[in-house]
Amino acid sequence: MRGTRIRGLMQAMLRVGVIGFGGGNALIPVMEKEFVTKKLYVTKEEYDEAVLAASITPGALPVEIACGIGRKYGRACMLLAASLVALPGAVATVALLAMMEHIDEQTIRWLSVFTKAVSLFLIYLLFRYICGIAHEAMQESRKRFGKVLLIFVSVFLLCGGKNLYRLMGIHGRPLFVLSTVSILGLALFFILWTQGRYSVKRVLVPGILIGAYLACVCLERHYEVAPVKGILVILMIMVTIGKLYVTYIQRMKGMHAVGSIGTTLFGIGKETIGDIVVWLCFLAACTLPMIILFSPAADYLLKGMYSSFLSYGGGDAYLTVADGVFVDTGMVKEGVFYQQLVAIANVLPGSILCKILTGVGYLIGYGIHQNIIDGILIAFSGFVCSICASGIVYSIGDYLCKNFEQLPLFELIKRWLHPIIGGLLLNVIVALLNQIWLPMV
Repeated sequence: MRGTRIRGLMQAMLRVGVIGFGGGNALIPVMEKEFVTKKLYVTKEEYDEAVLAASITPGALPVEIACGIGRKYGRACMLLAASLVALPGAVATVALLAMMEHIDEQTIRWLSVFTKAVSLFLIYLLFRYICGIAHEAMQESRKRFGKVLLIFVSVFLLCGGKNLYRLMGIHGRPLFVLSTVSILGLALFFILWTQGRYSVKRVLVPGILIGAYLACVCLERHYEVAPVKGILVILMIMVTIGKLYVTYIQRMKGMHAVGSIGTTLFGIGKETIGDIVVWLCFLAACTLPMIILFSPAADYLLKGMYSSFLSYGGGDAYLTVADGVFVDTGMVKEGVFYQQLVAIANVLPGSILCKILTGVGYLIGYGIHQNIIDGILIAFSGFVCSICASGIVYSIGDYLCKNFEQLPLFELIKRWLHPIIGGLLLNVIVALLNQIWLPMV
């Protein structure tokens, strides 16, 4: 029975990897439907905890959510689930790079039609998910519904202006172009400060700081406001950490567990250490042979881990990181990176991080002796690198979330996470509409 259930879970992971167009946030409702609604591989609460831990850590979001789901069935399932959800996109990336010289326009046209069809299906799923969030809020109260709609609109305006301008054919830069991690950070700061009580006194200070930060975002095109913006970010991070720590101490005092506060909060538990060791062993087993066989592999894999740990803010943000790490250093030519690898990765399912890192590995390996096998071997090591980097940071993020889940504040964060994700998904819908509509114009 357990074996059958695990096989079903892994098949579902592979299925999500095949239809996973649209980026990390787009797969949140898709994965919820597969793993919660259809078969209940995990409970809704467990799934939400995995989404929260994945959202606050760098790395490939679908891979991290898969880690959380697979971990419920053991560490081997954790490794397999994370690998399978990213495998289709990575394999397709390498295959198309290898066949780049032999692909005709007709094949590219059919691939484009397939991508558009899947994108339409994803838009339908995302729209249903957003409507579901709104419906739940309406059932609770009209006041809650109004707040949820306000969050939808606010989050979309903060992150979706660029895609909306593109869809409408407007040339120029919108006032706000915030990354996912910036929006989540601002939301966490506001929630921790107000603690769900929205009096003028409680809202005033976070409102001023967030307003000042947004003003810096608007003005940075014309004025040198980077120092002010940096100070505001540091201040909000310090306040957020301070609020979390104070709230945690107060909670532990109430539970008469003061002596264990430091150990519980700052010490990494045995289970988390075990997970990290498993990831490191998997990484070593798959990459050490490549490092021995190919001299450029060590430098590439170190940069791959480094770039993965910096990949806050989604796929577009990772492209910027990868440009600096691989293109600026001369490991990959700029023309090949953007005209071939990025173009291919953008029309395939799966995490941008996994596809780009795998593709860079293929280009480096192929460039050694103009041999496809060499390219595939180093691409495989890069794929494993992207999975393991995401798994390691997820394990730490999951540990921190579980440490704070006993706090009432944690429940408040989870309560507002869905509306925030809903606003982010509105941006994903517009981005998918761009992919469908713009090439036809």
